[in-house]
Amino acid sequence: MFLLHTPQDQGSLRSRTIKSLLQEAEKLVGQGVVELNLIAQNLPDYGRDLQGGANLVNLLGELIQIEKLKWIRLLYLYPEELSDELLSLIASETKVCKYLDIPIQHINNSILRSMRRKTQGELIRERIKEIRNRIPPCGSARRSWWAIPVRQKIIFKNSSLSSRKVGSIILGSSPSLERKKLTPMLYSIK
Repeated sequence: MFLLHTPQDQGSLRSRTIKSLLQEAEKLVGQGVVELNLIAQNLPDYGRDLQGGANLVNLLGELIQIEKLKWIRLLYLYPEELSDELLSLIASETKVCKYLDIPIQHINNSILRSMRRKTQGELIRERIKEIRNRIPPCGSARRSWWAIPVRQKIIFKNSSLSSRKVGSIILGSSPSLERKKLTPMLYSIK
């Protein structure tokens, strides 16, 4: 289920209403679906453009009431956007999968600033630690995008998170990099 459209592709943030998402979920469950994957560019942004206090926690509260729905998986949660209320719900609700897909572009503050990210490495580290403490069985996929010049190899070595598993991809050229006037750089990770 796509909850909102990404600004880069579709213009301004546009969240679907809780009512429309519940109707779709009930229809899918009626057809035998037992797991819903909630997908957005950044799930915690859900509802910020809607009236009436719609947010991800409220949506999840409604979805977990669907009797034959067994699992809800949350895809794409930036660590700086995870609220205490959302983490508590994930920890306590059996229908919400104890798995978080957390995109992390980098952990080094100078690289994060150059990428115009609004977070800092220490906040990311603290949030990952908090997730592990509050939701012990929680697995998390931390997708990392590395675009580091070879001369900054030391930044890469000092930037890694203590992690069970980290998936990484190498960036190539893309229109979004060109729009931001960033130069793509490839670094072979061994």
